[in-house]
Amino acid sequence: MNQNAGANRWPRSATKVVVPGGVRPCPTSQLVEIGSESEMAWNEWLAHHGQPLLAEVGRKGCVGKVVGWDMPTRWPPSESDERATALAVRFVQWLRSKA
Repeated sequence: MNQNAGANRWPRSATKVVVPGGVRPCPTSQLVEIGSESEMAWNEWLAHHGQPLLAEVGRKGCVGKVVGWDMPTRWPPSESDERATALAVRFVQWLRSKA
């Protein structure tokens, strides 16, 4: 049995810390489950900011049989949080560069 088979998976409730120095512009990773309210909220936020939907640029991740989008946070930032909004925009620009 391959001991590293689950090395790229993490619990949905956990935060995965990405090694600094990588190209990912955000050090955290949350699974946004496909078909969930958080996916709908992200897609609304992306559309509001003139960005493509997760299905067009998102990076998939999985936890067991649960498939979702690898995003910096489970929910999009509030409009009043300028720092989180700037980070989310940078992250989506990075996703677009990888699509």
